[in-house]
Amino acid sequence: MYLRTHTYRLPTTLKISMMYNLFTSEKTNWLAAGELWRNNNMPISYAAGSELTYIFNPTISASLRGGWKVQTDEYTEDADMQLISYEGDDPTFRGLSLGGGIKRNFAGRFIEFSYAYRNKGRLSADSFFTMTFGF
Repeated sequence: MYLRTHTYRLPTTLKISMMYNLFTSEKTNWLAAGELWRNNNMPISYAAGSELTYIFNPTISASLRGGWKVQTDEYTEDADMQLISYEGDDPTFRGLSLGGGIKRNFAGRFIEFSYAYRNKGRLSADSFFTMTFGF
């Protein structure tokens, strides 16, 4: 008895990311970041984002964040090949992410509250609320 098998390539991923500090002062810090993501079994994806942080005093700071992710593996029409429409799948804002947070330092520890909005195309949009404690 002979068995015929077929070989498949193992999935591999290449990610290249860069971050650059655009502006820094005593009270302000502005960062920009970019990422290139390539799987061997999917089209390439790109992402870019920025964060602006302002320090109000030595104990309180706040940040605003924004980003955009371009996923080239999603169909960009209002309906897919089977004419199925996706509610809330507006190609204009697909990949958009916005957010912000506030951080309070006290006695060598901190507490941070953050909010983020992310539009994921066919998977609609998500809102994230985060509370972080640092020891």
